[in-house]
Amino acid sequence: EKEKQDYVFCLEQSLLLYNPEYILLVEDDAVPEEEIFSVLQHLFSARFSKPYLRDALYFKLYHPERLQRYFNPEPMRILEWLGLGMFLGPVLTCAYCRAAGRAGPSWRLVAFFALYSMALSELVGRHYGLELRRLHPALYNVVPASECCTPAMLFPAASARRASGYLRGLRCRRGFAKDTALYSLLRGEGENAFVVEPNLVRHVGMYSSLRLNSNPKLL
Repeated sequence: EKEKQDYVFCLEQSLLLYNPEYILLVEDDAVPEEEIFSVLQHLFSARFSKPYLRDALYFKLYHPERLQRYFNPEPMRILEWLGLGMFLGPVLTCAYCRAAGRAGPSWRLVAFFALYSMALSELVGRHYGLELRRLHPALYNVVPASECCTPAMLFPAASARRASGYLRGLRCRRGFAKDTALYSLLRGEGENAFVVEPNLVRHVGMYSSLRLNSNPKLL
């Protein structure tokens, strides 16, 4: 609860003292990537003005790599995974047929390479593929946010007012920390939120002080 109160205080004081368009809250165990400001500048000028992003409650700038894999209950990620297989399956099949001197591809071969590429991408890790998006700010992706973790959050000013009001009406407790509270607002209040991929900060904290036990797990 104290963490949530501090978070609300930071939001409200930022609104009161600076009259900003956006508020960027970065926690003390998050280190910004070198390209964070160039990417944010591009997002401000070219992406966040779009209707479906304009009224977002918040934008997450970090999501744990272990939760960025394809095997997660997020429909958009499953569609991305299927699209990867549908693209790489025919490409790898054509390359194989040319290298092996085969007359033409078969649907079995296409299906094999599609499944092979999907399995390989999951084993290697989706977050490694996301690193290719760092080549240019325009390649960064903005997708619907999922639960967990708030090392770096971007709030439009109007949304920050709504978020602070919502959070004041909630009481955090063990198992219902501020990140869960923020995520609960999306369904409870009909709000939208998004996450920027790949991450724009690195989370350097090893343990959470909110987990009160003698053998804390690594984050």
